[in-house]
Amino acid sequence: MNYLRALAALLMFSLAQAGWAASGFGISPLRLDLSAARPMASYVLTNSGDSPVVIQAQPRAWRQQQGRDVVEDTRAFLVNPAIVRLAPGESQVVRVALRAAPDRERETGYRMHFTEVPQPGEAKGPGATLNVRLVKRMDLPVFVAPIAGDARPRGSLKASVDGTTLRLLASNEGTAHWRLGELVVSDAGSGRTLGNPLVVSVLPGGMRAVEIPLQGRATPEAVVVRADAEGEAFEARLQVDVVR
Repeated sequence: MNYLRALAALLMFSLAQAGWAASGFGISPLRLDLSAARPMASYVLTNSGDSPVVIQAQPRAWRQQQGRDVVEDTRAFLVNPAIVRLAPGESQVVRVALRAAPDRERETGYRMHFTEVPQPGEAKGPGATLNVRLVKRMDLPVFVAPIAGDARPRGSLKASVDGTTLRLLASNEGTAHWRLGELVVSDAGSGRTLGNPLVVSVLPGGMRAVEIPLQGRATPEAVVVRADAEGEAFEARLQVDVVR
């Protein structure tokens, strides 16, 4: 029975891989920066697969609550067109424009969701081959600069262990988002890397928590965090608090 289940899972994975390779879309750029002086920008969507795709573009408000990202519906942008139909090899420009003035003091973060809309499968008759398609979605950041002043991040990190989980808490008291790319956490004593590289974005006034399972390793007394902070090397040594 276990063998049959494993075989079925392998078959579905292989079919899904084939469906993914046969359909998909690309987007450029992967981030938009808007302002009162530049209230409009655009994406270019390209169908890199061999089947037609339909893509829906949806703007989302973005905030952080209790260390987690929260996204909600928003009318902050006009998106044109909101539904894109692309033949294989075809490209389409999608324009995004602010509907209202930016915040005066703080940068505002949003997300743009580009989701492939599932299409009805074509009937091929009794001998049809099973076709499995994965629906692709891309979730991209949009940042709107404040009207007054030069927005800058002011980030800080804390580390703690609760049971068998290392918790990294990133806070930002600045006026612009704080992005740590290729973030790696390692045991300061042994130098052993804990978990996989991460990307952490913290909104102004926000907090973002990252949980890393220790997987049976001893609790470190301190950790070293290394990352790329918007093109500059970032490194910090943190004492680890143990939650009891």
